[in-house]
Amino acid sequence: MAPNDVQALIKRGIEAAQAGNKKAAKDSFVQALKHDPRNELAWMWMVSVVETEKERRFCLQKILEINPGNARARQALAQMQRTQLPDWLSRPATAEETLKPRPAQPAPPTAYEPPAGAPDAAEAAAPAGLAGDDWAAWPESSAFEGDDATRRRR
Repeated sequence: MAPNDVQALIKRGIEAAQAGNKKAAKDSFVQALKHDPRNELAWMWMVSVVETEKERRFCLQKILEINPGNARARQALAQMQRTQLPDWLSRPATAEETLKPRPAQPAPPTAYEPPAGAPDAAEAAAPAGLAGDDWAAWPESSAFEGDDATRRRR
């Protein structure tokens, strides 16, 4: 098929898509892509007329194989990945899943207990190597003279 024929199929597909006739548009793009499988424009328009997310993802990946620099395809694919629902949410629940009892959940702890040997809050806030009694080793240089903490220690 001549390149002009492929372009005519794409043009026909674009016109059908713009008129809302997705089936005719898809048929035209499929014919064009059979003769020119690396036609980026046909793949871009195909994204708008396919029916499933899986088909859209396939088309976008094809576009990026042809032209890795296609920002629109990259953004659309990233958007799809951000909004992709888990498999179990993308289909209706079966009666069996709906009626199945849920396992009991353990009660949440009532108070926080730090692990044995964990530093207390003051030690945890101290600079590395200056926990507990090591605060006495903190430098008393003139660089810290105006520091409130230095004045309190004196």
